[in-house]
Parts: sequence; C-alpha cells; structure tokens
Amino acid sequence: MPALGELDAALDQCRQIMEHYPHTASRRTTTALTAVRRSPAPYRRHPQAREIRDHIVHLTRRTSAASL
Repeated sequence: MPALGELDAALDQCRQIMEHYPHTASRRTTTALTAVRRSPAPYRRHPQAREIRDHIVHLTRRTSAASL
C-alpha cells in the first residue's frame, strides 16, 4: 500500500488528467480514465480519492452519453 505522500501525488496526477480529458475525449481515453477510477479503490474512504472517483464518473458518463 503506497504511503500517503504517494497517494497525494497520484491524486494530483489524476487532477491533471481530468483537466485535459474534455479536450481529448475518445474511447481510448475514456477506457484509460475508467481504469484510473478503479485504481484508488482501496482508498475509497479518503476524501480526495472519493472526490476524484466521483469526478471521473461524472466525466465519463457525460462523454459516453454524448456519443450515443
């Protein structure tokens, strides 16, 4: 299990990905982002990890609904 500093760094990386996602949305990026969403599952009680997960769900739902 990574140290809290490593988790914070990973969450920062996720935030950067989410900033760019609306501009680069494709099936491949949606699949990758979905995999990233599952990564912090052991930290689901960590407030920032939960926030990131919820935001990814929102982004990927919006993109998949737009592609229908």
